Amino acid sequence: MRIAVDVGYGYTKGISDTGKWNVFPSVVAPAQDRTMMALFGGDGREDEYVRLREGGDVSERFIGTLALRSPLAAYAIARDRVDHPATRLLLAAAVARLMPEVQNSGIHLITGLPFEHYRTQRERFESMLRNLDVTVEFPEAGKVRRVRFERVTLFVQGGASIYAWLFDDFGRLKRHDLWMSGAVVSAVNVGFRTVDIVSFRLGDRVTLEPALSFTIEDELGGIMVRRMVQDAFYRETGYRPSLAQVEEILGGGGTVRFEGRLYDFGDTLRQARRMIAEAIRDHLIARLGDRLSFIHTILLTGGGALELKPYLDLGRVAVEVDGDGQFADARGYLILGRMIEAQERARVTPESLSK
Repeated sequence: MRIAVDVGYGYTKGISDTGKWNVFPSVVAPAQDRTMMALFGGDGREDEYVRLREGGDVSERFIGTLALRSPLAAYAIARDRVDHPATRLLLAAAVARLMPEVQNSGIHLITGLPFEHYRTQRERFESMLRNLDVTVEFPEAGKVRRVRFERVTLFVQGGASIYAWLFDDFGRLKRHDLWMSGAVVSAVNVGFRTVDIVSFRLGDRVTLEPALSFTIEDELGGIMVRRMVQDAFYRETGYRPSLAQVEEILGGGGTVRFEGRLYDFGDTLRQARRMIAEAIRDHLIARLGDRLSFIHTILLTGGGALELKPYLDLGRVAVEVDGDGQFADARGYLILGRMIEAQERARVTPESLSK
C-alpha cells in the first residue's frame, strides 16, 4: 500500500492508493479534557485528539483545527524537521488516518523535504522514518493503528507537483506538448513559511536542474499573510487575535464581526498577496538572472497559488496554476511512488530472476 504525506509548515496533507485523503493544519497543542463535548454529540474532531505510544513513552496531543482552538497552539515551523517531535506526530497521525482497519500489506511512504533542507537533512530524515514504529490511538474515534514503513521514498518538496502536472494518477503522460521538448519548467511552491523553486528539464525523462532550484526562507507565504492580518486587526481594534481567530478571518474572506462592528481586512489580504508575489519575482530575478528568460513555464503550486497569479508578473515567461492547489505535492508523491514501483517491476524478467 502506498501512502503519500506532505508535512507542510501550514498544513499536513495525505493521500493513499485507495483515493482516501485528509488535510489538517500543522498545529499541535497539549490535549485537554473533552468529556463535556460527548454530551452534545461531539464536534466532528474526534480524529484530532491523538495518543501516541512509542516504546514506553505515551503522549496525548490535539492536532489540526482542534489544536488551533487551544491557547497553547503552536505551528511546527522549526527549520530542522527531523528532530522536531511535531514532525513525527503529524506524519504518523496523517498515515494512521489513511490506514485501513485490516492492513494486508506493508506501507510504502512517499514524502519529502524543502529543497535546501533535502540537501542537509535527507539522510537523517530517511533513517528516522525507516526506524519509526509507533502506535497511534484516536481515543474518541475508537481507532488504533500501528504505524511503521516497509519502504520509504523521499523527494524534493515543491518538485513533486511537477509529476502531478505532467502525469495522471496512474503515471500516464498528460502534457504531450512538452515531453521530449527539452523545455525547462519551474515549480514555485508557495508554502506556509518557505517558497520552494524547483526546476526540471523535460527530455525522455524528468531531470532536475539544481542550478535553477532553491528555497526562499524569508517567511513568505501563509505565515506572512497571517501576521499582516494580526497586525491590521490590532491597529484597528487594539486586540491581537489568536491563531484560531486569524484562521476564521481568512475563512471568511477577510471579514469578521468584533464588538458589534463588522471589519473587512480584504485589502490587507490583497496587499499581502501582492507583496509575496513581488518578493518571489525579485528572488527569481536575483538568483536566476538572464536564465529566467529561458524557462518555458512557471508552475505556481500551493494553497494560495490561485490568488497569487494575478500579481506575479514575469514578462513573457508563462505562468500556470496547478489545479491541485495545496494537494499538488501529495498527489505528485503518490504518482512518483507508483512510477518507481512500476519501473522496478518492468526490470524484473525471468532472465534476471534466474541470475
